[in-house]
Amino acid sequence: MVTTTSLSVSLVSGGGVTTWTKAVGLAGSVGADDEIWYGKVTTPGTSTITVTWSGSVSGDVTEYSAQEFSSSAGSGTTWAVDHPGTLNNSSSSTVTCPSLSPSGSAELYLGFSVVANYGASGSTSGFTYALTSTDNVVTYDTNASSPSAYQPTATQSPAEVSSSLGALFTATSTGTGSPIFYVDDALGSTQSLLNLSGSVVGSYGYSTYGNTLTHTGTSSTPIQFDGAYTDSETGFLYLINRYYDPVTGEFQSIDPKVATTGEP
Repeated sequence: MVTTTSLSVSLVSGGGVTTWTKAVGLAGSVGADDEIWYGKVTTPGTSTITVTWSGSVSGDVTEYSAQEFSSSAGSGTTWAVDHPGTLNNSSSSTVTCPSLSPSGSAELYLGFSVVANYGASGSTSGFTYALTSTDNVVTYDTNASSPSAYQPTATQSPAEVSSSLGALFTATSTGTGSPIFYVDDALGSTQSLLNLSGSVVGSYGYSTYGNTLTHTGTSSTPIQFDGAYTDSETGFLYLINRYYDPVTGEFQSIDPKVATTGEP
């Protein structure tokens, strides 16, 4: 936050974050530029966050707040903005954040309110409140879920105008597994699985009719004999139009093109 509406943040860096992204901004009626930025921490540990403005702020008051949130997906989390919102409030002792409706479940609502006088925490159910060094209000709820609309409130004294902005964030898992490479024989059957360094982490052996006889290593795949998908429950090979039993060497149904092929 900076006490002028003629400037805005042009860059945020540091904090162990590779890329910072602006979630929402507001040139508010209190006469300040307010912004929420977010980024995924990829380098843990203490680190300074640097905010670069579009011009000199030497004659203005600036205020910065940081809050770290975590997801059960850990390092495989992708954070994204579901819905942002802004709201300029007329003179009142009640400070209202924008009403936002999450698209899914367990989203993060993060709100920030700049007040003209002295802010105080609200009592909206599910929300946690904190005051900044200049008595502005930060609030958040880590379990905002559809179909409800969320609109936390705080207070200020005496009554005056206020500006609020907020955003709903989603946290989804992108997975953290390492890539596996396939080595096939001339028929297309999977013989070996290799990791990124080229080491064998899995291998397969088959009977003449395609039954999997051996599997060694720590990695596995359902793509086995003839490059076909192997059903884990039955052991049958899925060949698009019908299943094949590699133990008996028999298909489990008649060829749907039997009228053309003459072979059942």
